[in-house]
Amino acid sequence: MQIFKVEVTIVADGKLEVEGLPLHKGDHVEVIVNRNDLKESANGHYPLRNTPYRYSEPFEPVADTDWNVLK
Repeated sequence: MQIFKVEVTIVADGKLEVEGLPLHKGDHVEVIVNRNDLKESANGHYPLRNTPYRYSEPFEPVADTDWNVLK
């Protein structure tokens, strides 16, 4: 099985057009459509860059209460 990944924009409701695939008339294919709802940042990369973060207790052990589960 070969996989070809192509990203397209829907230009009409309910219609998808994909061109330039190395396929021929009569080839059987499986089509899976994955809607990409991820919002990109202004530069298109690293959407969490420059978002504020804070360590409330930076010197305390992480998940200290989870150790009790293992007893």
